Order: sequence, then structure tokens, then C-alpha cells
Amino acid sequence: MPTNVEAAYRAISGNSRLLTLRYVLDHPNSTVLEIAEATGVSPASARVSLFDLENAGYVTVDVDGKRNGISVHYSVNRPQFVDDVTQLWAWIIR
Repeated sequence: MPTNVEAAYRAISGNSRLLTLRYVLDHPNSTVLEIAEATGVSPASARVSLFDLENAGYVTVDVDGKRNGISVHYSVNRPQFVDDVTQLWAWIIR
């Protein structure tokens, strides 16, 4: 399985990641606490999901460097996510 296809599968296969991603798609510039409150996942799960999604290139943040003690806002890199999910779908149905 190609790396980007595996990343897309991982992004949508976990409940917390999928709920987090879905919320941020609809609500760009969301904070961890906003995501957690709206989705029902714990703040810790939301943070882990956002970390995974950011590492996959699907989520971007509005800060560089240290994040301790500041409010971080998350948005989805929609073109990257759509491209990889499209490739996942093509890989599945080939």
C-alpha cells in the first residue's frame, strides 16, 4: 500500500481521528478544546488525533515552534486530504 494511501486510511479508520477531522473540515481554526467539546472525544484524544493528522499533512496549525501555553488553531489541508483519499479509493477499487 503506498504511503499516502496508508495515511489516508489511517486518518479515516480511527473514530477519534475521523471525528476530529470531520469537525475541523467544517470548523477551520478550531482549538483542541472546541474540537473535544463538539465531538465528545477527550482533549487528550483530540490532541493525539491532531498530532497524527498533522504528521500526515492533513491538518495545519497557525503557529510555528513551541505550542505550550498558547492557543493553537487547526485547519484541514483539504487539497492534500482529498487527493490522498481519492488515491485510497482508487487503490481499493482497482
